[in-house]
Amino acid sequence: MADTIGVPDPAARSGLSVRAATVRYGGVVAVDDVDLDVAPGEIVGLIGPNGAGKTSFIDGVLGFTPRSGEVTIDGRVVSRSGPHRIARLGLERTWQSPDLFGDLTVGENIDVGNRPGHPVRTLLQDVFRRRRPMVVPADLLEDFELSGRLDSVPSTLSLGQQKLLGVARALVSDPSVLLLDEPAAGLDSTESRHLGRHLRALADRGLGMLLVDHDMDLVFGICDRVVVLEFGRVIATGTPSQVRSSPAVIAAYLGAPDTSVTASTPTTTERTS
Repeated sequence: MADTIGVPDPAARSGLSVRAATVRYGGVVAVDDVDLDVAPGEIVGLIGPNGAGKTSFIDGVLGFTPRSGEVTIDGRVVSRSGPHRIARLGLERTWQSPDLFGDLTVGENIDVGNRPGHPVRTLLQDVFRRRRPMVVPADLLEDFELSGRLDSVPSTLSLGQQKLLGVARALVSDPSVLLLDEPAAGLDSTESRHLGRHLRALADRGLGMLLVDHDMDLVFGICDRVVVLEFGRVIATGTPSQVRSSPAVIAAYLGAPDTSVTASTPTTTERTS
C-alpha cells in the first residue's frame, strides 16, 4: 500500500496505530511483531527491562531504523515514509538526553521545532534566511514555566527545566502524538512528579503520548494503559493496576513487592478517577 501523505485536520485526529512492527539488527530481532495504539488524549506507557526493545520500537515507528509492519497516523499510512515526513504528519519525539543546542537561547531552541519539511530545504532556509522571525508561542512558554527564560541559554536551567524545554520544542509543531523516550532519566522524585503533572495536563487537552521510562511511579501515576515488552515481544498490556499485579511482569521486570513497607498515599501524579 502506498503511503498517503497530507496535513491532518486537528479535529479529525485519531492518533497512532502500529501493527506487526518488527525491527531487526542483522540476525537479532529487537522488536517482534508488536501492535500498539495511542488515542488522542491518552498516555500509553511502554516499559520493560533494558534491552527489551523500547527505544528500537520508537526508532522504527519514526523511520530512523528499518522496520516492517504498518504505521498509521490519524488514518494516514506512513509505513514507508522518512522521519521528516512522519513529523510533518504529526508524530514527534523527545530523546533520552535533553539534546538541546547549547549555543542557542531557550526561545531559539523552541523555534527549531517550527521547521518541518525536507531537511535539505530546511538547511538552505537556515543558511540564506538568517533573519527569519523567531516564532515562540507565548502560551507554550507559560505552560512550561519558561516565560522569563526566553533569552537564557539551556545551561542556566536545571535538568528538570531542560527536560520541559525539550518537550516544549517537540510541541511547537502541534503534533498529534508525542513519543517520550525516558523523559524522567536523571530527575529526582520531585522533578519527576512535576514533569508528570505537565504531561498529564497535555493529555487532558487532547495530546496522545507514548511514554517510555523506568520511573514506575511516573508511569503508573499518569498512564491510562501500559504495554510491557520483554525480548522485543509484548508480554502484558492493561491498566496500570492490572500490569502492576501481573505475575509475568513481576517476574520479568518489576520484581516482587517489598511487603515490609506499608502502603503510602498516592503521589500527586496519580489520577483520581
